[in-house]
Amino acid sequence: MAQKTKLIYLKEKFLHSLETEQGKSKKTVENYTRYIDRFLSDTHVIRPDDITLSVVEAYRVMLSTSQNGRNVLKSNTQNYHLTALRRFLVYLEREHISTLAPKEIKLTPVPISIAPNMTGDEVEGLLQAPQGKDIKSLRDCAILHLLFSTGVRVSELCALNANIDMASDTLLVQGKGAKQRSVQLSTEAKDALHAFLHARSDTSEALFVNNGKRVSCAGETRLSVRSVQRIVKQYATQAGIKMTVTPHTLRHARAHDLLAQGADSTSVQTILGHETATSPTIYQNHT
Repeated sequence: MAQKTKLIYLKEKFLHSLETEQGKSKKTVENYTRYIDRFLSDTHVIRPDDITLSVVEAYRVMLSTSQNGRNVLKSNTQNYHLTALRRFLVYLEREHISTLAPKEIKLTPVPISIAPNMTGDEVEGLLQAPQGKDIKSLRDCAILHLLFSTGVRVSELCALNANIDMASDTLLVQGKGAKQRSVQLSTEAKDALHAFLHARSDTSEALFVNNGKRVSCAGETRLSVRSVQRIVKQYATQAGIKMTVTPHTLRHARAHDLLAQGADSTSVQTILGHETATSPTIYQNHT
């Protein structure tokens, strides 16, 4: 087997292992494929042992400067490319293939940009904004309470199904990479969820459905991420909140709330489903 073919073969085995062994999402595998393919194309490496520190440093320069009409990548985007390469090297090392040690790849320092946090009054105002007793208002009230009380990602919220054990104070969500975790429901969130489910008459398996007439071609009525974003924005405006509020803003606010109550960064990391503790630490540094 030619060496170049072998390197590509190893890349394909690595990408396959991301999905089958590590449970990475299809989107993550697609991104890693693009990042590693760019590295192989730009550096013209042929063998695994051609991947040296000098090659990686030259590649880092390529990522940070305009090349062949490509725009300069932001520091965090450069790190996505370098992280994918480092993961590939970890795989090669595990397979006992001679190449650059993964620890030699250092990520580019990224300036931390912290979004402003909502005040307690703003959170309370937002949660109380849906006042109607119609199915849409009850649904929206449950959505807002779940987003804040659990800190789930908007994609995790949209993926929830209606077969929830209402006798439990926890909710099982499926996070990134098909990893499941249990999140605590506040009394208010549980009450809002109970009121919504009690009023529902549809038979969709999705927890949150589109109550309007717009349905996808496949007949799916599950509420989309974009729809939830619009719902949050609508009630934030209705509550008179000046800052831009998104589902992630509520996740951010939940992290602040937990830290203010004395939770440590590791606990917040677990609750929010972070793979590393960096994000909770960022929340903690912002007061």
